[in-house]
Amino acid sequence: MLTAYSQTPSQFNAIRSAYRKSLVNNNAMASLETSCKPFTSHPLANAYYGSFFALKCRDSWLPTTKLSLAKKAEEHLNQAVEKNKTLTEIRFLRFSFEYATPSILNMKTHLKEDKPFLLQMAHDSSPIADIVKAFVKDCTLFSATEKMAFSE
Repeated sequence: MLTAYSQTPSQFNAIRSAYRKSLVNNNAMASLETSCKPFTSHPLANAYYGSFFALKCRDSWLPTTKLSLAKKAEEHLNQAVEKNKTLTEIRFLRFSFEYATPSILNMKTHLKEDKPFLLQMAHDSSPIADIVKAFVKDCTLFSATEKMAFSE
């Protein structure tokens, strides 16, 4: 049995693929959960697990369920950052979650801290660069100049 820290790149590719599909298809979320849940001791897998809860939150209609799922997402994303403060992919996942949360939830606490990591991704060869680029294009927290860095 593999430990969380001995995962192969293909396992992360499977997690990213499930995440990518979950962004546009609610039926793919079960695959995201099963691909990352066993490896949540690894910061990147834990961040994607947090994103799973965020995506479930997006599709829930009960306010109490939404709040519960948002708190789980926040918990896993913050744990992931605490374990690996420099991985830009983790910072993107947390930033995109916090950006999407309503201000009343008071979960937009790391946007300024995480934004420089997203700007760094403009020049990285991230496996989710296309997702980051599309997100930044529509994100109101980036200036026109900052957005141009992603189209170079």
